[in-house]
Formats: sequence, C-alpha cells, structure tokens
Amino acid sequence: MATNGQLALAENIDVDVRNWTALALQVIDQPSTVAALDLSALRQCGDLLPGWYEDWVLLERERARQLQLHALEIVADQLIGLGRLAAALEFATRALQMEQLRESAHRLVIRVHLAEGNVCEARRQFERCRRTLHNELGVRPSDHLRDLIADGYSSRRS
Repeated sequence: MATNGQLALAENIDVDVRNWTALALQVIDQPSTVAALDLSALRQCGDLLPGWYEDWVLLERERARQLQLHALEIVADQLIGLGRLAAALEFATRALQMEQLRESAHRLVIRVHLAEGNVCEARRQFERCRRTLHNELGVRPSDHLRDLIADGYSSRRS
C-alpha cells in the first residue's frame, strides 16, 4: 500500500523482521519466559537489508543489531540459570561473533565454561578477551571480568 509517496505493508503481512523483533522484545521484557520459547528464530537473524546504505536503513540496522545482541545475551544468561549450558554457549558465542569487543559476551562464554567446570576453557576465553581489548582499544578487562575468572580459579581449588 502507498500513502503520501511512502510504501507500507499491511499489518496482516507476515514479515520476518517484525516477527523476530517481537520475539526479541519478549525476551528482553520477560527474561523468565525464555525456557518456554522456541528460540530458533533468534538463531537466524542477520543484517537488516544488507547492501542498502540510506541513512534510515543504517539507523534501523544498528537498532536491530543492538536488539539482537541484548536478546542473545539475555537468552544465554537465562539458559545458564536453567543448566542448559550447551545452548547457552551457542547464544553467547553468537553474540561474541557479532561483536568481539563486547565484554559482556566474553563474560557469558566464561560463565558457561566455569559452570561446566572447564576452567582451562574459561581462562583461554579470558585471555582472548584481554588480547582483543588491549589490541583494539588499549584497555584492560573490567574488574568484574577479572573477578569472575579469579573466582572460577578459587572455587576450583577449594
């Protein structure tokens, strides 16, 4: 449908990004519902309108990217709490693939490894994060991340 020179889809038209956004917002607004959701749609989201570079598309693409990162991290966090560690790792590493400089995604991967008792894997991920942050931004991991890895070591020795 076209109105005033603008093209719009009718509300009853099924649009993947509209469906994906509704699911992502549900995850963000109600994290406790993650256990009951079909999460396959969150695994499949990619860039919005790749190859388009109009200003409005760039803004919407970044909004969708940020929404996706938050949804992936919330799902990973909830799945860790449910003990579904392999699935949690999948969502955490998906967020990390999208943004290597996102410390919160590194933290989730480390939490999964620690929950599995894989301290060596957790340390390897911490070192990967440390190198990436140092090489790209010239900064160190946060105290929060350093405490997480230190607590993982101390709990393993106990």
